[in-house]
Amino acid sequence: MKSVVLIGMMGAGKTTALRLLAADAKLTGIDTDERIELSTGIQIPQIFATYGETYFRDLESQILMDCLGKYHVVASGGGIIKRPQNRQLLESQAYVIYLEASIPTLRKRLQNSDRPLLPKLEEIFRERKSIYASCADMTINTDHLRPEEVAIKIKEVMANGSSEKRSKSCR
Repeated sequence: MKSVVLIGMMGAGKTTALRLLAADAKLTGIDTDERIELSTGIQIPQIFATYGETYFRDLESQILMDCLGKYHVVASGGGIIKRPQNRQLLESQAYVIYLEASIPTLRKRLQNSDRPLLPKLEEIFRERKSIYASCADMTINTDHLRPEEVAIKIKEVMANGSSEKRSKSCR
């Protein structure tokens, strides 16, 4: 089984889509950030504050390797694409859907959030946008879609075309 991996910025709707998809008893799913918190017993903001981003990214890479092929859908952390080895895993072992959202949409969705990288939202967006696009087999813009509509689109892809290979490399 090839996992469908949801990538995109914090606030794009990855976890929400995963939760809606998980309502289908035939689908298994996991959120990498939630898995990290569960396995460490520490909230992500505290991991960043205590151990730093490199430590967090190490955990994230390990979780990605552990989850691919075991779950139908994986909602990844926004920075999963930062590491070349993660991009290679995504390219070779997953069907990748980029949940795209604009800065105004992300700000609105994250206004009450304690995300450690939130103060750098625009900078991170500029750094990652082209990487997300290059890794994606498909892009869904979530700006004007309800979460249920995003989940329906993902389910359609899973039913019809998640075995198609991308024509570009995300390295």
